[in-house]
Amino acid sequence: EIELIGRMTQHGRPISFRTLLHRARDRSEIIVTLLAVLELLKRRQIAVEQASMFGEITIVPLPGGVPEPVTAGEGHAAGNGSGAAA
Repeated sequence: EIELIGRMTQHGRPISFRTLLHRARDRSEIIVTLLAVLELLKRRQIAVEQASMFGEITIVPLPGGVPEPVTAGEGHAAGNGSGAAA
C-alpha cells in the first residue's frame, strides 16, 4: 500500500482517502490502507488535510517525500517497531 500511495501521489498530486479505499475489497484492506497512511505520516512523506469535521480527507505528498521501498524483513503494521505497512 505504501508504494501504491506513492505512485498515486507522484508529481505532487494529492489524492483523497476515499479514492484509496475504493480499491479495498474487505475490512482488512481498509485497515492496511489506514496503517500505510499513518506510516507515511510518521515518515513525514505525506501530509493530510481535512477542511471540515467529517469532510473529505486529502493526502498530500510532501516535497522530497518519495516513499521508500519496503524490504522483505519489514513488518506489516505501522507502529509495531518492525517497519512499514504493507
